[in-house]
Amino acid sequence: MKRAELFAGILLLAGALAAIFWVVPAHTEFVEDTSIQPATYPSIALWAVALLSALLVAVSAVGLARSGDGEAAIGLGNLGTLLLIGAIVAAAFVAMDYLGYLIGGIGLVAALMFYMGVRNPISLALVPVGSAGVIWLFFEILLERPLP
Repeated sequence: MKRAELFAGILLLAGALAAIFWVVPAHTEFVEDTSIQPATYPSIALWAVALLSALLVAVSAVGLARSGDGEAAIGLGNLGTLLLIGAIVAAAFVAMDYLGYLIGGIGLVAALMFYMGVRNPISLALVPVGSAGVIWLFFEILLERPLP
């Protein structure tokens, strides 16, 4: 497992650094009439991913050197769970593309909550609507950035 964590950390670190230095600059532009540049928040998030990935690499490398790779990797039994969650996320992205952020985001959170065992109808209604609403208000009102 430590070997898998090491490789995952290396891949995440490489991807985050590539995104910081090539992807974000290539897909954002400088805007003069705003206090927050479009590249600011993606860069902050990617630096956090890069830092945590480097930490994962360091911890995995030390653990691998100390104990070897005796732990079992994730089994194939979890493949169904991975595919189901991937399908839920893909369906939510399609819904966001056709119906907008609010409908797709609410559906995504509600579907994942239901999959994780939440059956309280009040929770299934309030948490997705509240979380999508808070994110929408943050971007629309505070940042003045429209969501699709």
